[in-house]
Amino acid sequence: MPRDTLAVRNTEQFLDALHGAGLDRKDLAAAVKVSKQFVSLLARGLRRCNGDIAGRIARELNTTADALFTSVTLSEESNNKENEMPPVVELDDPYLLFPEVCELTRITEATMRKLRAKGGGPPFFRRGQILTIRKSDALKWFRETYENAPAK
Repeated sequence: MPRDTLAVRNTEQFLDALHGAGLDRKDLAAAVKVSKQFVSLLARGLRRCNGDIAGRIARELNTTADALFTSVTLSEESNNKENEMPPVVELDDPYLLFPEVCELTRITEATMRKLRAKGGGPPFFRRGQILTIRKSDALKWFRETYENAPAK
């Protein structure tokens, strides 16, 4: 079954509406409850969104969703990587630092380091010298690793 997503109709028009509302991308992102990066990619035509997010953006920019967005239909069976969109990153999914993940999972930092050295552990990524991960990804890893593990 095809699913509809929305793409910015005209990037210049989108940016004009943004500036006309007296907002920048960071302000719009906070008001709509998505990441600043999401708004930036959307404004450049590199990202699509669902109708709910398009409606919230249109309300913040004092216009209609139809004026800013156009519908794009994607096939569920599509294997075309160009059409696949990563999930929307909501602001209620914060980044956690290495010690915060250890505290959340109640795994000592030493044990977590050993897991990482053996190629296990949560899928952290580096921001400079800092290891970080989305809270949802850390919890997903924990559930897959420990909640489904056989009892010893």
